[in-house]
Amino acid sequence: MKKDLNILIVEDEPDLREVFSEMLRMLGCEVSEAGNGKQALQQLKSKKFDALFTDVQMPEMDGVALINAIYDLKLPSFPQIFVMTGRIDKDPRAGMSPKVAEMVKSILPKPFSYRQISDLLLTSFTN
Repeated sequence: MKKDLNILIVEDEPDLREVFSEMLRMLGCEVSEAGNGKQALQQLKSKKFDALFTDVQMPEMDGVALINAIYDLKLPSFPQIFVMTGRIDKDPRAGMSPKVAEMVKSILPKPFSYRQISDLLLTSFTN
């Protein structure tokens, strides 16, 4: 796995965001955090990220709206996008256009383990 991955976590639950950030730091990642999609967009405009983990249901701007907005930013390169959700009965890509839905690398059901995150990053960022 590539060292020093720069990852943005977008999660409105502070405790979950903190635990997930710590997991990623233990894996050697540099982690930035946002509590909603609007905060994440501001960070994406000023910093390049290798990956973005976003919750689906959040106040102000949810994960689906965030991914649509990222597509509209026309960044020179897009981060790999992983969607976290507690609702396994509904595919979050259903609210996205096909081109935007293609940006979603994986859907990660909550709760998830350290091992799942480690495996996911290993398979997604192996040189």
